[in-house]
Amino acid sequence: MSEIHSQTLPSFSGEKVHALDEKKRITVPANWRKKSPTFFLHLGNGFVKMAPPEAFNAAAESVALRQQDLKLRRKFVRFFYSTATEVTPDAQGRVVIPDELCRRAGLGSEVVMAGTGERIEIWPPAEWEKFQDEQRAEMNTMMEESGE
Repeated sequence: MSEIHSQTLPSFSGEKVHALDEKKRITVPANWRKKSPTFFLHLGNGFVKMAPPEAFNAAAESVALRQQDLKLRRKFVRFFYSTATEVTPDAQGRVVIPDELCRRAGLGSEVVMAGTGERIEIWPPAEWEKFQDEQRAEMNTMMEESGE
């Protein structure tokens, strides 16, 4: 087991709707800022992932170690780290989301920040709602099948 995986990673939960201002800044909730002084931003599938360094590095390591082909592993690591941005909240708790990430994730003037365990996801509200609806149906089915 790696040193990263043996560490206790911060945990983020809940969802919050926030404005994304004209400078592409969002305010990270105070209780989340207390868990990490810096974060890494990178593109998810239709959203922006925001993770403390420990979780960001653990995710990269986990994916890379599953790849047996050394060339593919190097390509993944190169892509993963080169497309990420490290951010530190300012005195008001705001971080800037780079224009390219905003564009690729479809972020507008309002976003949903969702705590998803070891990371935070930043979604366009309509996409978050669609995702939640799909998940709710699946979770209800799983609960019914398990007798809950």
